[in-house]
Amino acid sequence: MYNVPHPANFALHKLIIAQRRNKPDKIEKDKKSAIRILKALIEKRESGELKRIFESVPEKWQKKILKGIKETDEDEIMSLFKEYK
Repeated sequence: MYNVPHPANFALHKLIIAQRRNKPDKIEKDKKSAIRILKALIEKRESGELKRIFESVPEKWQKKILKGIKETDEDEIMSLFKEYK
């Protein structure tokens, strides 16, 4: 049996990692992957789980995640995190 992380963990991690990359194509790929997953989670009404996972990471990571979301201009996703700005 395999233990895999919740897709929210993966997506939030991608937003952090994208900021550490040097190659523009890798940055874009990470951001697009993260946004697709986050949108799917919102559509599946898993916003509560997404916020819970976000709140469980260190504040430094939260800031990087918020920065990554802001850079994508995804208002729907950013509105989910408006209380953390």
